Amino acid sequence: MKWAINNRWGGFLLAAFLLAATSCMPDPLEEGPKDNLDTPLAGLAASSSFTWSTFRQVEVSVKALPLPATVERRMTLSTMDGDVFFAGLQSMSEDFNMQFTLPNHVTGIKMTFGDIVKEGEIQSSKVVFQYFTALDNADLDE
Repeated sequence: MKWAINNRWGGFLLAAFLLAATSCMPDPLEEGPKDNLDTPLAGLAASSSFTWSTFRQVEVSVKALPLPATVERRMTLSTMDGDVFFAGLQSMSEDFNMQFTLPNHVTGIKMTFGDIVKEGEIQSSKVVFQYFTALDNADLDE
């Protein structure tokens, strides 16, 4: 019985080895299509407005709010996908200006200051945030 079990495992191992050894044989190379280029590659040029950079400089500004007392909270700047690229303690009564290098596909930035959450769109490589938005009197009855 023991001989039959060992013989069976030996057969399985031999079959697995033969399958692995024959499947690793390289395929014969076939000749690929021949490219006939009318224009040599040296004559190709990119447009003068094209840049190879996948990143851009974005200036983020947060306008201060004049307050009689100091209010400091943790300010977090992140992409709309949630990737945080800045976090630090910021006073609400001081302006914040800083430039960041962000990937080109980032079109908007989310600012979190304590419980305040603002989203801004990048326009001309700049985003401006204000802590509170100005309200008009459109909703008041006259």
